Amino acid sequence: MSERKKETLIIIGSGPAAWTAAIYGARAQLDPFVIEGSFHRTMVPGGQLMFTTEVENYPGFPDGITGQAMMEGFKKQAQRFGTRSVMEEVERVDFSDHPHILWTSGDEEYEADAVIVATPDWMHAEHSIACLEAGLHVYCEKEMSNDLEKAKQMVIAAKKSGKGRKK
Repeated sequence: MSERKKETLIIIGSGPAAWTAAIYGARAQLDPFVIEGSFHRTMVPGGQLMFTTEVENYPGFPDGITGQAMMEGFKKQAQRFGTRSVMEEVERVDFSDHPHILWTSGDEEYEADAVIVATPDWMHAEHSIACLEAGLHVYCEKEMSNDLEKAKQMVIAAKKSGKGRKK
């Protein structure tokens, strides 16, 4: 394992929420670092839009756009403002202290002043459990919210359905 890398803001994920957070973070001069994830059976970096052939209901694209082209544009815009990224998985997190510590599949160790988790529900639930167990607040659009037991149930259900990560 290499020396621990220090970051101001780490964003976990690579869909629209992650790249939007990166754009805002970069414009606020927080020097965001995005850990995108990597290609495997249950995940493609870029989120669900990577499987969308045509997006016709997003403002600014009167002729529509493919999901892949849209995500490429999100990433390029974030990079234009200085966002850096790596295509690795977050294997483990420690949110119990500050700064927060993250370990990736590339055998890297990061510490961050702030972490934004912008991943699919089942992945978000895994990271949220670590946050909730550390007594941190978690924002989530879904019903899980700040309920540790619901978060754990979501991870179990996702793994049973085949959506969860297989080791």
